[in-house]
Formats: sequence, C-alpha cells, structure tokens
Amino acid sequence: MSNQYTRYATIATVDTPGEGGFYGGTAWAPAAGGSTQTIVVANDVAVYQFVLPFRSIVRNITFNVNTLEAGKFAGVGLYDKDRNRLVHSGAVSVAATGPKSTAVAAVILEPGVYFHAWTADGTTGALFAVAGVSDGTGGAMSARVVPAKIGIAANPGVAGVLPATLGVITTNLNLKLPVTYFEP
Repeated sequence: MSNQYTRYATIATVDTPGEGGFYGGTAWAPAAGGSTQTIVVANDVAVYQFVLPFRSIVRNITFNVNTLEAGKFAGVGLYDKDRNRLVHSGAVSVAATGPKSTAVAAVILEPGVYFHAWTADGTTGALFAVAGVSDGTGGAMSARVVPAKIGIAANPGVAGVLPATLGVITTNLNLKLPVTYFEP
C-alpha cells in the first residue's frame, strides 16, 4: 500500500564527468578474439534496443578499433524509442587500431527505451565487439520480433555517419554488438 513515503521514486543520475557511464546495451561475453566484423554491408546501420534504467548525461563516446581499414570510417550513437538520433560520434577513422573517443554536445537521457546503433563505410575494419546476439539472450529477446528490436535499419549511414532517423528495422540476430561506452 502506498503512503506519503513510498509514492515518490528517486531517479539515479550519472552526470559527473569522470564518474560513471554506461555501455550501449552490452550483456554478452566478447566474441572470439574480441575482434569481429561489426558491419557486413557497407553503410548498413545496425541497431540493438535496450532499456536505460537511470538518468544520464552523455558528453563522450568511446569504442575500440581492433582491425584497421585504411580510408574508412565508423560511427556509433543512440536513438530514442521513436528511432530519432539523439547523440552520435560522427565519422571516426578506422585507419588505426585502438580506442577512439569523441566529445559530443551534452545530451540528457532519461530512463527509458533506446537503440544503440553503429555503421561503417567499409566491411573489413572491426570494432571490439561482443558475441552475436543469437549466441546469447538476444534470441529470446527477439522471439517476438514485431517490432524488431535487433537488426538493420532501413536508412543507411553515409561515410561513417549515422542517419537522422532509423526507419523500419529488419530483424537480424547475427549482429556483433560493438562495445561502446557513453559517459558524462
């Protein structure tokens, strides 16, 4: 039974630079070797739906390039439940391996449903990624695939830049989810 002490909820907030952050929907062990092709068709935009259980401010996005691809670019970001882009890294060169961090304009994310998205304009560059979602609980999550929660968006990326909107998502459970860290 609710009373004056239990009617109100406190929302945890991650908003101090250098103190916390979150990974874009990751829940699986690293793929074999931790490096795997994350985009199979150039300019595809792959997505994974997840729930953010706390308020956060994003000012920095980091991912790791494990296999380089000269002259090519990748991008990662977050979309709201209506498939509108909220924050993204822009085009980041994958011509060298190692961590890639991008400072972005501060975006406040409230608890809710989001899509973690990624794209690349090449097909051999590899980001550090987790095993395919079909290898983990992603299969169970997408057993009811209308609407799709994991897959390829209709709207393509361009030269490593994510589109403003995702469009329709076609289910694909064989995706490798890049480990992406979003922080204040």
